[in-house]
Amino acid sequence: MKGREVPSSDMLLARIVVIPKPGKDPAVCPSYRPISLINVDMKIYAKILANRLGRYIAEIVHPDQVGFVPGREAPDNIRRALNLIQVATTSGRSSFLLSLDAEKAFDRVDWNYLWAALTSFGIQGDLLKAIQALYAGPRAQVDTGGFLSAPFSILNGTRQGCPLSPLLFALSIEPLAACIREHPDVRGMEVGGKQYKLSLFADDVLLSLTSPITTLPNLLKALKDYGRVSGYKLNADKSEVLDLTLAEEERAVMRDRFPFRWCHPSMGSLGTQLTPTWGQLYKANYGVLLPTLHAMLAAWSQLHLSLFGRIYAIKMTLLPKLLYLFRTLSIPICRADLTFLQSAIHSFIWGGRRGRLPKSLMFQSKRRGGMGVPHLYSYYKAAQFAMLSMINLRSGAPLWTNLEQDMGGPQPLRTLQWTQKATPRTLHNSPTLQHSLRLWNLCREGDGLSPPGSGLQPLFYNPRFPEGNPPGAFGWWIRADITEVRDLILQGRPVTLGYLRESRALPPSETFRAVQLLYFVRSILRETPDRRLTLYETYCRQKHRGRGLISSLYTLILETTFPQDASYITRWEDDLGSSLEGNEWADIIDRTSRVTICTAVRENCYKVMARWYIHPQRLAKMYPGTPSTCFRGCDEEGTYRHAWWDCGMVSTIWTEVFGDLSRALGTPLSPNPWVALLNRPHPEARLTRGEHSLVSRVCAAVRICLARTWKGPLPRAS
Repeated sequence: MKGREVPSSDMLLARIVVIPKPGKDPAVCPSYRPISLINVDMKIYAKILANRLGRYIAEIVHPDQVGFVPGREAPDNIRRALNLIQVATTSGRSSFLLSLDAEKAFDRVDWNYLWAALTSFGIQGDLLKAIQALYAGPRAQVDTGGFLSAPFSILNGTRQGCPLSPLLFALSIEPLAACIREHPDVRGMEVGGKQYKLSLFADDVLLSLTSPITTLPNLLKALKDYGRVSGYKLNADKSEVLDLTLAEEERAVMRDRFPFRWCHPSMGSLGTQLTPTWGQLYKANYGVLLPTLHAMLAAWSQLHLSLFGRIYAIKMTLLPKLLYLFRTLSIPICRADLTFLQSAIHSFIWGGRRGRLPKSLMFQSKRRGGMGVPHLYSYYKAAQFAMLSMINLRSGAPLWTNLEQDMGGPQPLRTLQWTQKATPRTLHNSPTLQHSLRLWNLCREGDGLSPPGSGLQPLFYNPRFPEGNPPGAFGWWIRADITEVRDLILQGRPVTLGYLRESRALPPSETFRAVQLLYFVRSILRETPDRRLTLYETYCRQKHRGRGLISSLYTLILETTFPQDASYITRWEDDLGSSLEGNEWADIIDRTSRVTICTAVRENCYKVMARWYIHPQRLAKMYPGTPSTCFRGCDEEGTYRHAWWDCGMVSTIWTEVFGDLSRALGTPLSPNPWVALLNRPHPEARLTRGEHSLVSRVCAAVRICLARTWKGPLPRAS
């Protein structure tokens, strides 16, 4: 990569596979979607470069750009847009949103411009040469139905399928974003003396503008100048305008002079629909998605899917569509709509019949012995609280936190979350934050996110400490970063003045204010003793945005909503006459989920463990008058244990199976129902991990045979 002839031309050769677009004329080239497949060695090399560049790109690219930059996400820009819509509504200024559509943005990037842009950002020397090596004569050939075209050279654009391409494009479009950001005659919406003009996700540019008669000509000139050097080409006919508060004359002039497409009643942006008013958002988004999901469930109901297959379909296809809106839109949701969809999911899973297992068991995680069916409202709360946690970030906070801070005044946003039972409407003008705080106040204690006694309670801007609201006289404490109750607690007690003088260099002039603060902390500790921070509170104390918070919060909320253990545990212990410790049941549940990769076998293992099968005794309770004796004609009471273990014919099979296993493993294995039915390791034999696995799989095969002949003749033992 430092002047050597690497990579070879063959490594830079890509294969382009064309996929027909649905409903398009197959005889026309634009009816196909090209997918570029590049050399695997080059993808590994490009990924190494992407990992190195990704560490620093957030320092180079402005936070307006959230596409493919580590630590930034699309929901950040949507939340900012929602607040700007509210600003436009309340400010009375002529405002509109403009979504720019670029013609093949990634494919048109001029390489000379790209190298110049990278150099201006400080990417030089060996790193620049290493990146340029990926573009040292790349070629491609088209694969059409197995027939390859002759290779042809690629002369511009970032390479499709290359892990480095998104970062290169983000750097290439940053000069345009900087030009718009700093242009005095491209006027954005103003909040708190700052202008908010644009949001980007790679090549998706959303502009929030005012004064269209002045702004648009200057914007188009900037785009034209940028395109002249970079290859960027605006597709004006496909660019969209959403009228927020334009005057009639301005609207008429824009329609006459500019060929943009006008959207009504909503405009699509990053998978959501933006509307001119806050009240229209729910109908434009959930009002469209929810009927689509119901139709999807109805179509799936016609398919022959297993129980686990139906759950997997929900988790892999339906849930991500819903979860994206949960994360992106900080708006109230209609509980009735969500409950209706949850009922439709329940009906789909059970094929329109009554469920055989309790709903609490269906929602519990697989780790706790449940089925792992998504509980939609818990996911909604987890997504909302994960977004709310961003107001606590000390560095790398998304730009919407700055906007909401400007909308609300001098009080830091994070103090709003930890003040006891804050009243959102009186504390803030942002509708998204109002909703987040209202939901937080409703659920913070019941869901175990922040019970009373949180050490994150603010010392200042706290209604319970009027001396620090506002904290004009407490400047030293804010500069010393002593702003929370936990900062003045040591080992469950308030710190002393001596401690503050020694460890924090408390000046004598602050002694009186120290006494005031310590008295306030003592009053809090008298009401609620100091406790450890919860999982959510700990996450909110992190300096940077982490990963996996929604999943962690969902698990926490779910365990609070359904705290009881799986109901079948007690019934198994009663049936088998012994009790197990919690960790032993956890081991059984884990082994049941990992007995094999075959879904059908794992489903049978779970059904037996969860007591899914209906035995005669249960059937008699469901339908009075039905015999409760064994299906197999032994005239014994047909309990669950009897059907799987005690029945004479079944017992004979298990005896022979354990005898065969003993001979195969060279170890005596006595028949044991815990081993045969619940995959527990045999208590009387020391088996290797592989031998345990063999026993579990053989027993699973026997259980499947018994299940298939539940009311019929048993299979013959051999």
